[in-house]
Amino acid sequence: MREGFYGTKELGGNIGKNEEGGILGMVSFWKDTWCGDTPLCASFPSFFALVDPKKAWVKDVWNGTMGGGGEDGRSRAEQLLHILRQIDQYVSSPLEYQRKRSCLAVYEMLLKFKSVCVSGYCALGCHGSCTHSKHIDRTVHGNFSNLPSAFVLPSRDSLCLGNRVIMYLPRCADTNSEVRKISAQILDLFFSISLSLPRPVGSSFGVDIELSYSALSSLEDVIAILRSDASIDPSEVFNRVVSSVCVLLTKDELVAALHYCTGAICDKIKQSAEGAIQAVTDFVMKRGHELNEMDVSRTTQSLLSAAAHVTEKYLRQETLAAQGILSQRIYLDYVVAGQCRMHSM
Repeated sequence: MREGFYGTKELGGNIGKNEEGGILGMVSFWKDTWCGDTPLCASFPSFFALVDPKKAWVKDVWNGTMGGGGEDGRSRAEQLLHILRQIDQYVSSPLEYQRKRSCLAVYEMLLKFKSVCVSGYCALGCHGSCTHSKHIDRTVHGNFSNLPSAFVLPSRDSLCLGNRVIMYLPRCADTNSEVRKISAQILDLFFSISLSLPRPVGSSFGVDIELSYSALSSLEDVIAILRSDASIDPSEVFNRVVSSVCVLLTKDELVAALHYCTGAICDKIKQSAEGAIQAVTDFVMKRGHELNEMDVSRTTQSLLSAAAHVTEKYLRQETLAAQGILSQRIYLDYVVAGQCRMHSM
């Protein structure tokens, strides 16, 4: 038996590889018990509610979404992202029930991913907590050819956190309280997973580990409040979520989030679009000094594109205001840097 992203594959090594179909052509991907002890429709009910068609065979889904994929951590992360991107259209849907179902589906998938890919083994095969997972040099063990593939954890960059965060952040400002709560849990899971993944020796992700765990703890406090008190001011909750996320993102993830902000600002729910603009503004104000010229250019293009596509005048003005803050922040940084150079001469 082999352990994969979806669980134990009892059909063995020929799964999805039988050109004639064989028994795989007669096994329902969602409704038959071919993966673990329960059908996938029961393991991931929210995801199953979204998929169409619901009649799919194992061999077809396997070849279509994961053909050629390995069982190492990076391949599992790629499989996860492939699935999450299929749900994106529902996450940002104007229909409330679709947003709720899709966010639940994402949450279920992340819980499964965390249990399979993070809490199992380190790259050297140790079970549970060990020192190896924090000191894996991927420049030395880049292909892991001498290690069992099931033991290799994904790297943080394989999760594409910047892109994923800006996708779910608007939902934290959603009009539906359940969607807001689940979205905060999604972000918490993403960062909880990322902080448990191996870091290459001698590398720096541009984040302070103690500060990151403090921000993660703050995010989890917000989630605890949401679970116990649904009447809490949504704007206060969103502010705290954005504050935590701003600390937790690495520099590269921050740049990616800003680059992909157009879709978030053009969200179909006005309250969520306003939240996205606020988040981008906070990111720029607090960490704009980390952006280089290329980062600023790409962010500017994203904001201008968003301003051109939003339909409401108010949102367009807010987006352009965010662009103005970015320009002002960069100008002030250049002035300060110039003054420092003059004083050092």
